[in-house]
Amino acid sequence: MNDFVLNIPENMLPHRLGQKSVWEKSARAVLALLGDVVGTEGLAEKAILHYGCGAKVSKLFLENDIAIKQYTGIDSNGELIAFLQSAVSDARFEYHHANIHNALYNRQGLELSHLHSLPVEGRTFDLICLFSVFSHLAPHDYKPLLRLLRPHATDNARLVYTLFLNERTRGGYAMMDKWAPVIEEYGDIPADAVVPDFVDFFPDQPLRAAVYSRAYALELVRGSGWQVEEVRDPMRYLQHVFICRPA
Repeated sequence: MNDFVLNIPENMLPHRLGQKSVWEKSARAVLALLGDVVGTEGLAEKAILHYGCGAKVSKLFLENDIAIKQYTGIDSNGELIAFLQSAVSDARFEYHHANIHNALYNRQGLELSHLHSLPVEGRTFDLICLFSVFSHLAPHDYKPLLRLLRPHATDNARLVYTLFLNERTRGGYAMMDKWAPVIEEYGDIPADAVVPDFVDFFPDQPLRAAVYSRAYALELVRGSGWQVEEVRDPMRYLQHVFICRPA
């Protein structure tokens, strides 16, 4: 029986999610999604690169003995990465700090467009995932991040990431209900409606919510080395999901 507990310091928990139970449920939603993409049994054979890893997925995997071949987490929060490096001794798990700029989380970091590699240079992964990263990403960083990730994909890899699309979808993401009028009602969009390519929804809180049109989000993938396989509707605890493969 596994008695390991990853006690994450309170100051490293994302209070914006409201409560710890929501944070934990969102981790389970991530696990369910990844299991669906590659098959639950398949995770035991996959090397995963998690960009913007935080700590919730590690906590879920480690405390519940989830079978996984390898998990590599990258995050711009150096304090969190240092904690994970010291607290997790499982050889399948490793963590790296990347001081990458983001207007919301890390204003002093390096611009994505200036980076040529990640701190896992030369290594490839079967599954690359990002959750609540593109939802806080400016358009000028969208394609550079995709290009930065591409060299780390195996030939049959899948890239999974979430973002806010400027639309309402059946069973959609609950937060969208609070953001009218930028989010259109499902099925009620006039034929001549013009949906903006990008909306930084809270101007006084840059990139708290980066909202893209579907067309623009798809356009930004072109020429990045990836090809979109599927775009899934949002579900509870997750935004729209893009699933890509190497082009």
